[in-house]
Amino acid sequence: MRYHWTQKDIFNACNKVQRLIDHETDPEKIAFYAQVIDSVNDYMFVTYADAHSRNTTYQEKVIEATECHLGYARYVQYMGAFLDELHPLYDDIVFLDETRLDLKSKRPDKFKFKRYTHEETLSLVKGFYADFDKELYDIFMKIYDERYKSVKFVKHYTDPDDPTFQESSGYCFYLGGINRAFISVDEQRGIAKVSDTVHEFGHAIRYSIHPSSAYSKENYYMSEIESVFPELVYLYEQGSKIDSFQSSLAMFDPIVHYYEKASLIRMQQMVINAWYDNRYRLDKNVYDRLREEAKMSRSDVYRALNTSIKVAGPYIISMGIVLELFNLYKRDKDKAMYLYKKIVKTPSLSDEFLKLLVLENELPLFEHLREETMQINANLANEFNMRF
Repeated sequence: MRYHWTQKDIFNACNKVQRLIDHETDPEKIAFYAQVIDSVNDYMFVTYADAHSRNTTYQEKVIEATECHLGYARYVQYMGAFLDELHPLYDDIVFLDETRLDLKSKRPDKFKFKRYTHEETLSLVKGFYADFDKELYDIFMKIYDERYKSVKFVKHYTDPDDPTFQESSGYCFYLGGINRAFISVDEQRGIAKVSDTVHEFGHAIRYSIHPSSAYSKENYYMSEIESVFPELVYLYEQGSKIDSFQSSLAMFDPIVHYYEKASLIRMQQMVINAWYDNRYRLDKNVYDRLREEAKMSRSDVYRALNTSIKVAGPYIISMGIVLELFNLYKRDKDKAMYLYKKIVKTPSLSDEFLKLLVLENELPLFEHLREETMQINANLANEFNMRF
């Protein structure tokens, strides 16, 4: 059987939700179903090119960035804490990343991993969730049983205006009311295909428990905890047994990516400050000041302004929280799973919920981030030494 779904399937699913609206009398349910349809329109039918229009001026992007920094000030603080905690490891992170790229160019054969079939991938994912948690596994199976019409594997999205740019094609969205998940996973070699599928099913499980969480703006900035934690546990528990090199690479990748994004968001704040002091004009005076005070080139300014807090923020913040859970998991698996399930079962992951989680359950925020990152770095360095 073929794993596949198309836009036509989405339209048909939306029509089913619309029929629920047509026959519903409860105003709250009608509002929820309408939110479901709106979210699909926002999520699926706005292309990357539309969202990052070449027609948007950098003056407009500064204004948009300013609104995000003001509207999500508390979350920007979390991203700053993530960056500060990892900054002492900057040289190590850069060295390992450059080493990886250098080795990949010199020994590409060492990076040609097995290509898992879709059936093999889903079988490994099923085996992981069976071991992960019995209660969550029962929910997983309801989604898994519809895998042929709810899961598809596709290649990375490439920006037509920039062939060197690739955006992940992995995502999951959920239509509450008809309980239908649509999962898209990157088609790639190696266990990364498996871990990415584990990740997307993590979203689907939470949405199945609380459909409203898929559309909650409060939940947004911690919305990757549900998916990144099982992904990390998979790489640690099972992926490492299949191939420790691949597992180490897959655990290192997000550290590099999120550190870079957190750095760009801080640079974005510097741009905003210079723009503000320059009476809201993005001109030569701003570029000269940033070059002199922060050693930022004009290219750096553009990269910073092209970084979206709304896109990068959830991953940065969630990764910081997940690494605390992961650290706890290695010391006290039962407590870590209890806290993870508490997160998954909470309808709205607000800032207040996070504070309560820290206070009541002694889950320190970012306290073990550096320690876990150092361990991830050390594991990859060890793999390089053994294999090259």
